[in-house]
Amino acid sequence: MAETKSVEPQITETEVIQKYQQLQNQAQAFANKIAEFEADLAEHEMVIKTLADLGEDRRAYRFINGVLVEKTVGAVLPDTENNAAQIRELIAKFKSELETTEAQAVAWKNKYNIKTQKEVMDERARAAAAAST
Repeated sequence: MAETKSVEPQITETEVIQKYQQLQNQAQAFANKIAEFEADLAEHEMVIKTLADLGEDRRAYRFINGVLVEKTVGAVLPDTENNAAQIRELIAKFKSELETTEAQAVAWKNKYNIKTQKEVMDERARAAAAAST
């Protein structure tokens, strides 16, 4: 019987670099979204802190799909707290995805011995410094 070996298909240097850049771009997109969600969360927390000290029947306004709606603090506060909790969950999910994507990028980089321009320049500088001593 013939043995079956799983052979990885050969990929070109360009494909290797493109895959690495794609992983880097995905990681950057996740980081940008996390920063955006953290800013939204800070705004929600500021509103929650402000509304917590007010009476529940006090008038409050809230933007819903671009429309300013008049409600009471008692109605707005729970909704805002719920939205803040959902944003926290999204941040945690995106951080997890970011870690996974970064790990994939590092694994790909190590597998194909990819070096960034900065790494190459640092190696040359170290080699030059070692040669001059």
